Amino acid sequence: MKHLPHSIATAAAALLLHFSSFAQSENIDLALLDPARLQNYQIDTTDYADYHLLIYNAENLFLNNRETDALLLYRSIFEAYRFSFAKDKVIAAQISAECGNLSSFLYFYEEALRSGVDKECVLQIPLIADFTEQNDLRGAITEAEIKQFRRRHLSEIDFKRKQKYVNNYRTEQKLKRENNIPAYKTVLLQNVQEIKEDTKSNGFPGEKRLGIDDKILTDERDVCQLSNETVLISLYHYPCSYTEFKDLLHAEILRGNLHPKDFAYLYEYEGELNRQQHNRFPDLCRPLPKDSVCVLIDWESPQDTTLFARANAQRRSFFVPPIEHDLRKKTYAEAKGMRLFFGFGVGFFGGHL
Repeated sequence: MKHLPHSIATAAAALLLHFSSFAQSENIDLALLDPARLQNYQIDTTDYADYHLLIYNAENLFLNNRETDALLLYRSIFEAYRFSFAKDKVIAAQISAECGNLSSFLYFYEEALRSGVDKECVLQIPLIADFTEQNDLRGAITEAEIKQFRRRHLSEIDFKRKQKYVNNYRTEQKLKRENNIPAYKTVLLQNVQEIKEDTKSNGFPGEKRLGIDDKILTDERDVCQLSNETVLISLYHYPCSYTEFKDLLHAEILRGNLHPKDFAYLYEYEGELNRQQHNRFPDLCRPLPKDSVCVLIDWESPQDTTLFARANAQRRSFFVPPIEHDLRKKTYAEAKGMRLFFGFGVGFFGGHL
């Protein structure tokens, strides 16, 4: 257990309470979230419900023009957890640049590199490109240091298992490109079964275990999505992954092995495949019904606001913030030249929420 520092406790209190419906649904003790007691709030670093709750609040802080408080909270989160998601470190680096905080930027930039992020994925973001040019920072962290970070990162993940999944992914995709559908279906089912059994034995093979996609190992993927698409794609292409594995995978969110957005997208993608009547395995599985609630995880400016209440209720069960929060992030990012959305599926439905 780790404590939130007194300096950020009051700043985060109201926002934690704002998300109280989330807390209630996940049996979080609301007494701990009272503003007068939040300075003693113990972060349960074995349970990632707290992690995602606090990240949500860090985002709320900068969206409410409290960037300095947000950076304090981000640093506290990353110091508390042995593992934190690379995308959150890249976002924190951007907030540092927006504030003109040089030391904070270098700290979060280095943390991102230590998490396997390719430097160009950070430096090409317009806000950071301008910030690093103005402050002559492109070489602030040397190539020798970056290589050292990469070696350390690769030593901390299950590298052999990562290579195995990369090979599985390439075999699967090769058969799909060749339109060898019978063989493709066989390999896809084998890959999905391997992911299932590996998850049961060792935890989901996500970023925490295998790291994010790497331009040397998987140069065919967009490594700047800061995801591990070589594993996730098999689950997305099997049309019943959410329906069949939802309990197993939901538990992996709490262990930090699977990011909530990836789980929510799995749900969204399965529903969309069924609405489009695209099920290659009709004799094996029954996907989500066609009228399943869309969570609008990746749609461009959703128009039907009457859907938001139901979508947000479903999002809450996935540990994903409400749609309105994502729309605010989108507006903030576009105004400041930032990139605040990452992960597999970004842009699939024409959006990036």
